[in-house]
Amino acid sequence: AIAASKQEVGSLPEVEVEEEDDLEQRLGQPRPSFKADNEFNLKAAKPQDNTVDAFTPIYISSTTTLKTTTTSVAPTAEPLPVIDGVLQHTDPQDEIYTGCNSTKACFGIPANCVKSRKCQAIVAYKLDKVLYQFEMKALSSGYVSFGLSRDGKMGEDLTTNCILQENGNVDIATGYNYGKLYNKPPKVSRREDGIRERQKRGRKDGWIYCSWTRDLSVKIENEIWDLEKDSYHVMLAVGEATENQLHFHSAKVVSGTPMGLGQVGLIEAKSRLFIILHGSFMIGAWIFAASLGIIFARYFKQTWTNSKICGLDQWFVWHRTLMLLVWSLSIVGLVLIILDVEGITPTIMHNPHAIMGFVTVGLAFLQPFLA
Repeated sequence: AIAASKQEVGSLPEVEVEEEDDLEQRLGQPRPSFKADNEFNLKAAKPQDNTVDAFTPIYISSTTTLKTTTTSVAPTAEPLPVIDGVLQHTDPQDEIYTGCNSTKACFGIPANCVKSRKCQAIVAYKLDKVLYQFEMKALSSGYVSFGLSRDGKMGEDLTTNCILQENGNVDIATGYNYGKLYNKPPKVSRREDGIRERQKRGRKDGWIYCSWTRDLSVKIENEIWDLEKDSYHVMLAVGEATENQLHFHSAKVVSGTPMGLGQVGLIEAKSRLFIILHGSFMIGAWIFAASLGIIFARYFKQTWTNSKICGLDQWFVWHRTLMLLVWSLSIVGLVLIILDVEGITPTIMHNPHAIMGFVTVGLAFLQPFLA
């Protein structure tokens, strides 16, 4: 029986024996030496299959900890635009943006720039217990001004101005828009202008920075400005200043709807669609249509006479069409700007642009009836 068992062992496939031997060697276990009774027949041995099926995997315990290494690539920051050492818009990582639309309200120039955090001027404010906290900065060599308006139009507005003085310091002063042309200090003392504390202020690398706190209400020019209960349009403007006197702003933005200063959220700027269409229509009318109409009448009246349209010379048909286009675009452009400013403002007689515009459109309106 023992001999038969040995024969059975000797008749086992050599592949399995070789795999066990190999496994013992890889695991570092001692290999016992023995001599088989029957010699192996190498000719009858089957060739070893060198395929995946003949591979015996070695399993690692689930408790084994493998060391892994990870590499992370930091995102490349967008380069900031700098001209002559002056940053052209705020750094998106500026601390003034911290809490915008969550714990405080933010508003900037150009319109809706707070989303991208690339503003040339920005104001941020919030209610802090019984005071309003304001901070403002702008790329300016004159002033930056924050205003509250009841109607969204310049005139009779309460402002806070951060003005660069001749000695290089920055002053924080309350102002009032007397009409559309002048912003002056109101007829009250600095102790009664509603500013509780003038905090940080200065100018560095072309940027004016200032922060202050205001009382919840103040009386200016016989009007009660209740910052807690009333709603206002927010205004922001920058421009030049001479001896603490503000010049007409070079850039401005106004909020589209009135809101309370305690409200936190995105402030949308007032749409400029009517203004853009007004300018586009006027350019199309007087730069293109009027110029072409004059050219047709001046240079084609004597030469373009052989070809006719409806019995009329072609030059005249084109001249008349273009002049009617000038007439139509001018009327529509005038209506659009009147809608934008909500009527004819009292300051029209002090605005050369408005005076020339009304005179020009009036003469253009009469021209077809006199031609």
